[in-house]
Amino acid sequence: MPETISEAVPAACVEVIRQVWDHLDDQLHSDELSALRLHLVECPHCAGFERFQIDYRDAMRSIRPRPGVAPWHIRARVLDALADAGFCP
Repeated sequence: MPETISEAVPAACVEVIRQVWDHLDDQLHSDELSALRLHLVECPHCAGFERFQIDYRDAMRSIRPRPGVAPWHIRARVLDALADAGFCP
């Protein structure tokens, strides 16, 4: 039985798995992105992994609060801490 992912998965796939989140965060250089996209087209396992990560990211986005809207008690604590530190609106 393989002990690490690199023993169970081909080297090209391991690299894709390592780069998927950089890809989803638009952090890859164009040459890296081209190689990754080519691999995803040719490898159904990695394409499935990417799809799962996209679905996971989208699910997390759907349950988080709207950006910039914190519960009132958190907002109050932050504003108090800023005021204590000398910041004013």
